[in-house]
Amino acid sequence: MYDKFGFRIGSKRSMAASLCERGATQADLVAATGTTQYNMLKDAERRGHRVIVKGDRYWLIAVGDSVAAKGSSKIGTTLPPKKQATSPRPVASQEWLRVEGAPVAAVPSILSVIGWHGEESPKDIVARKAEDIARTGWTLWVVQSWKAKTDAVQAFGRAYPAALVYFIEGGSMPAGMSQAAVQMSEDRRIWEPLPEGIGKVTGKLAGATALVLDQLTSCDGATVDLWRFVEYPGNDPLRFIRGASTACVIPAMSMVAGMKSRHRHVVAIGRLAGPYGAYLR
Repeated sequence: MYDKFGFRIGSKRSMAASLCERGATQADLVAATGTTQYNMLKDAERRGHRVIVKGDRYWLIAVGDSVAAKGSSKIGTTLPPKKQATSPRPVASQEWLRVEGAPVAAVPSILSVIGWHGEESPKDIVARKAEDIARTGWTLWVVQSWKAKTDAVQAFGRAYPAALVYFIEGGSMPAGMSQAAVQMSEDRRIWEPLPEGIGKVTGKLAGATALVLDQLTSCDGATVDLWRFVEYPGNDPLRFIRGASTACVIPAMSMVAGMKSRHRHVVAIGRLAGPYGAYLR
């Protein structure tokens, strides 16, 4: 048996949907189900139901039900852009790739702390990768993070097509061991040479993920507030630690206290393109 929102009766999602039908805060949902039920609201909206935010309360309106949404109603302000079940709508707009001197948008994205690579500065790397895109239409950016494994990046890209990648300034040490990639693969079964026109792709390749980007632009003065995001999947507060300086994230339903240094400078903004992530050797 399923409720009017399509969730199995008796499940935590159905319980949360019933609470939101009457209006529930994030604290109400956590108290009743143990989680914020962010994915439940997202799935409900994907099925055509309406999510309305009034103050700190979330209202879930079933398809066919009528509601007068007035005053401070805000639809989708804390949820990702609505996506069709068969053809998800791209996350990024062109305007979000050209941010100067302002906070960036809190949208489904990948956040990656970058620093010097060998003797190459972050700005030099961005310029070189942007040249790849100008020549070939795309580029590869190597990251090492157990929070952004290749299969996880691919799944994230399928869930949020054209998701942004925020490259943020960090205190990374210059890379020690570096290898030059000559082949790439989506599944580690079929390997192909790197496309002609792509510049050098280097880094510690074992366990690495190559982010596939079709747009990349440098930023001047743009910032990001890490407390506006939670990790995907799991909805945990965003934290960068040793071995995990890149993470897939989605907007938090409310400010989530995480790292003390929450405001970071954005060096560049990229856009994910299929296959989103690749293995290298």
